[in-house]
Amino acid sequence: MVSPLLRIGETYFVEGEFDQALGYYEQALDLSRHTGTPEEAYSLYSLGTVYFAFNDKDKALDCFRQSLPLWGYNLNGEAYSLEYIGRINSSLDQREKAREYFKQALPLMQLSDRSGEAHIWNDLGLIYAADGDQAQALDSFSRALKLSQNSYKDVEAHTLLNIGGIYDQAGDWQQAYAQYNQALGTFIGLGHKGAEAKARYFIARLLWKNKNQIEAREQIEQALKIVESLRARIVSDELRYAYFTSVRDYYDLYLELLMSVHSQDPTAGFDRAALEVSERGRARSLLEMLTEARVDIRQGVDPALLARERLLRQQLNDKAQRRVSLLRDKHTEEQAATAANEVTDLLTQYRQAQSQIRINNPRYAALTQPQPLSLKQIQQDVLDPDTVLLEYALGEERSYLWAVSHDSLVSYSLPPREQIDQAARRFYDLLKTENREAANEDSRDEQLQRAAQVLSNLILAPVAGKLKAKRLLIVADGALQYIPFAALADPSGDNPTMTGVQAVGYHPLIERYEIVHLPSASALAVIREELKGRPAAALSVAVVADPVFSATDERVRRAPLRHPITSGAVRAGSNEQQSTTLNTSSNSTLLTRAVRDAGIGGSAENIPRLPYTRREAMQILALVGPREGLQAVDFEASRQLVTSGRMAQYRIVHLATHGVLDVKDPELSGLIFSLVDHRGQPEDGFLRLPDIFNLSLNADLVVLSACQTGLGKDVRGEGLVGLTRGFMYSGAARVMTSLWKVDDTATAELMKYFYEAMLKDKQTPASALRTAQLKLWQTRRWHSPSNWSAFILQGEFR
Repeated sequence: MVSPLLRIGETYFVEGEFDQALGYYEQALDLSRHTGTPEEAYSLYSLGTVYFAFNDKDKALDCFRQSLPLWGYNLNGEAYSLEYIGRINSSLDQREKAREYFKQALPLMQLSDRSGEAHIWNDLGLIYAADGDQAQALDSFSRALKLSQNSYKDVEAHTLLNIGGIYDQAGDWQQAYAQYNQALGTFIGLGHKGAEAKARYFIARLLWKNKNQIEAREQIEQALKIVESLRARIVSDELRYAYFTSVRDYYDLYLELLMSVHSQDPTAGFDRAALEVSERGRARSLLEMLTEARVDIRQGVDPALLARERLLRQQLNDKAQRRVSLLRDKHTEEQAATAANEVTDLLTQYRQAQSQIRINNPRYAALTQPQPLSLKQIQQDVLDPDTVLLEYALGEERSYLWAVSHDSLVSYSLPPREQIDQAARRFYDLLKTENREAANEDSRDEQLQRAAQVLSNLILAPVAGKLKAKRLLIVADGALQYIPFAALADPSGDNPTMTGVQAVGYHPLIERYEIVHLPSASALAVIREELKGRPAAALSVAVVADPVFSATDERVRRAPLRHPITSGAVRAGSNEQQSTTLNTSSNSTLLTRAVRDAGIGGSAENIPRLPYTRREAMQILALVGPREGLQAVDFEASRQLVTSGRMAQYRIVHLATHGVLDVKDPELSGLIFSLVDHRGQPEDGFLRLPDIFNLSLNADLVVLSACQTGLGKDVRGEGLVGLTRGFMYSGAARVMTSLWKVDDTATAELMKYFYEAMLKDKQTPASALRTAQLKLWQTRRWHSPSNWSAFILQGEFR
């Protein structure tokens, strides 16, 4: 049973049907799991090849390592696992370790597998090339070519690409082109589309270096056409992210090529074409997810498959609870590793179940792939006369900025990615540590303001003369995604006069502009399409705040009975206790690690209470009528309430609690609500990202008044994958999140001014956030940008 599944999976993999391949490999592994047979080894190895192809090195390495001891007498299989472990080490720039694995695999391959031996010589050649030993590299590739020629065409073609790379580095571009072109012909003949795209990318890069820009454009356009065709077949979100990351260099090359031509002929419109390529290569998975949100992808799907998805989600929660309990008690490293592997296995199965739901739903298959916007569409469908879009693309040799108004486009060349990222990281580090105790506050302020000016000079100064609007839309890239542009120094020389306690010479950008962040301009267009014709929610605002994290919280001891959730009125509870202790049976898959990484407390045993979130709730609900608001605090600040469907009745959903971030597996990120009931019994209070995707909201605005809720896994070409995407998918037109841990008193002050401006003065959320941030900036206690700039608005600006 296992072998046919593996063969079918291999067929799908070669044809580019990666989700189907993964599904068959998973089935094969399910049947062979724990048998300790070569079939189990082959299943693990096959899964590893998929993950490796999509640049998921951790999962791939885990699969190959697990397969190694299971091959038994199958020395060929063992050699292939060793080879891939070597490849992973090589990709991590651990060349000596990689070389050792290749040398272990080589004699095993030489026993019976000429194709495999050719693979190893190719691997070794790439190591020598990275070491700068071109002669030894060429010798290794020549050995590979001799072994594969006329017999193993795919291996032969990849070898030709490698040989072409050596000639390319040596400046022998005629020989390099000949090798690349011969490889391309072979890949076309074999129908290997992914390899064909790679060969075209190499040829385009070579032609561009030789100033043959017309042919270079033709080649890279063909490569991207193939890439986008292959990507359209991928259903799994995880594989989509990984695949786009693996081909991001193709988009970068095309951008560089177009902007280079633009510099020679500024009136020919190549900067417009470059902007459109930037949109094509940015946040595509988010566009598809937002489009998918318009249909019920579970309608008409086999009930058994839906039941399996629900079961896996519940099992994931159950394993989570047991793992946290294990980590709280005495345990061995082996027990901890086993528990972690169980969670990882369940997460993989859950992702696969979701992919199968999409694959088996005809409504999903009928969905039109969303197309990124053209310049004209951005100007007509996204912008207005008061708004300018600033879109960044950071590159290895130079970066680019496009400033787009409703009737113009101006582009700029900026410094390389490394220089911008370094300045951005410096500024971010100062911002997120600024509100801690420090011996010399004046010196600290000076450092922060200097860093704000340095970064502004790099990325805003060139465009300063064009920023005549009142609102900026920011589409960031790289480390700029972590930066609140509101706190950057205004690059213009005619700052308006302000009174207050701000430092002399430092004028933050928020002084002049409303600022809204976007994953891409195209994403806003999709959000607007979703909002068309959607009736407004009936009620004003729901606030969920001040959860109970521990059975030792004094609210547990004094709670006489479980109260119904009230609208408008504030529920009784203590404001005095500053921290609590997590109950030993609590909830999260990786809560212990996530809490520690988020800086909430030393560990999951010490999640501090957020007493000022109760103050937030009181201030917000005081601004609306008694029947217009919902306040859920204490035990009622629960995951059960948030997932009950009641949040869909409110135009604003305000969630004031701790957020946790898992950059490795974003699905394990989430928000922590009450972890115990009024009797002190444990409850699952961790709202994970999959739960958020399954919410059905009708919200004009979701506010995540929690630590680091605006962060996520930085996926190259996709941006930050985290909580914001989940809430946008579930129906939020805008999401307000934070980029670092903020003093909870400062947050309460910010929220007070924000909601007053929005609910009382009828300002838009973007305008209200600016009003609130300016209020804090002009207050001596809170004037530091660390206290007011952490919160950013993403999504609709109108």
